[in-house]
Amino acid sequence: MDCTPSLLPTVLSLLQTPDDQRGPDWLTQFHTNIVDCSFTDDTPQVFYGPDHFPYFSLNTPPTDQPFQAFCIRSILEKLTEDGVGVVINRNGMSAQWVFTYGDLLTLRMFGTLEVSQPFPVRQGKPDPDPETLSKGKQVLISQPSEAYLPGYARKVIRSYVQRMMAIPEPGVFLLSRAGVMPAQELAFSVFPENFANQELFNGALGALAWFLPRHYRMVNIPKDSQLAQYFQPL
Repeated sequence: MDCTPSLLPTVLSLLQTPDDQRGPDWLTQFHTNIVDCSFTDDTPQVFYGPDHFPYFSLNTPPTDQPFQAFCIRSILEKLTEDGVGVVINRNGMSAQWVFTYGDLLTLRMFGTLEVSQPFPVRQGKPDPDPETLSKGKQVLISQPSEAYLPGYARKVIRSYVQRMMAIPEPGVFLLSRAGVMPAQELAFSVFPENFANQELFNGALGALAWFLPRHYRMVNIPKDSQLAQYFQPL
C-alpha cells in the first residue's frame, strides 16, 4: 500500500495550528490527510508511552536524504493485530499527536477515523466514563458480533486483561437497553473486587477504553449481579 509524500506539508501545517483553533473542521481535515501521509520510523520503532501502552513512532522524514516510507494505513493491519497505537513526532515521552489502539481499530473497521454518531464521541485522552447498571432495569444480553468487536481485537484485549489485570478468564457481553445512547454497551468481567482499591479499578477501566473505538461505551456489571452469569470468554 503506497504512502503519499505530497500530504506531508498539509499535515505538518495542521500540526502547527494552535490548540484553541483546532475545531471539528480542523480535525476532519487532519484525519483525512494523516492516514496516508508518508513518515519515517524511529529507533526503536515501538516504545512504551507514559501510559504504559506500546506505540509505533512515526517521524517527519528528512528532506535531504532517502528514507523508508511508513504511513498509518500501510501498517494498520499489523498494528491492530499486535495491540499497538501510533504517535507522530515523538520527543521523549511527548508527541505531536497520539492515536490509541481504539483509534486504529476504528480506522480498520470503518475505513475512517471519524464515525458519525448521534451522540458525543470521546476526544483526546480516553475516558471510560462507565455507567454502573442499576438494579431493576430491563436489558437484552448478547455477544458482540465479529463486526462489532473483531476476533483480532478480542485477542489483544484478552491478552492485556490476563497479563496486566491478572484475570485468567476474562468475559464479555453486549448489553442493550431502551432509552440509552448508544443503545449497545460493552460489559467486561472486570470488577472492583479484582483490585486492591478503587483507584486501581478506575485505572483498569481507563485501560480498557484505550482499546475501544471512541464512540463505544462500557457499562459496569456488579460482581454479584444476576447478569454476571451471562459473561462469555473474551
